[in-house]
Amino acid sequence: MAGQRDCVVEQQRVTVVLFADADGGYTAVIPYFSCHLLSRGRCLTAQGETRAEALAESRARLAAYLRETGAEGRYHLEYARLDEVEITEIEIDAP
Repeated sequence: MAGQRDCVVEQQRVTVVLFADADGGYTAVIPYFSCHLLSRGRCLTAQGETRAEALAESRARLAAYLRETGAEGRYHLEYARLDEVEITEIEIDAP
């Protein structure tokens, strides 16, 4: 169509931490964006009844964030794939 710009879509891999919720369902967290956005009073997490639903919702939320933020969001996208991820536990003294 005349006047329509071609849009090049580049596939990116993003690290997602997925865990089962105690009350059923799953939560998906994108660590880089969750930490980055938390400093701005936001967080990028998604929930679903199944693993697939939680992952699909995380894709949709990240895509919406990238559309909203444009070049700034795309800049941060290159840091969203973490090469080494370790999930462990710590002990704390709870008051």
